[in-house]
Amino acid sequence: MNITLKALLKSPWVFHLSTGSCNNCDIEILDCLTPRYDIER
Repeated sequence: MNITLKALLKSPWVFHLSTGSCNNCDIEILDCLTPRYDIER
């Protein structure tokens, strides 16, 4: 099995590194985890 197919069969891992102080990126990422935009499904 090639690495591309193997990666597509599993859930992606995302690492978020906050480099700013406004927390806007944190809010946007948390919005993706709400029931309306559930990225875990």
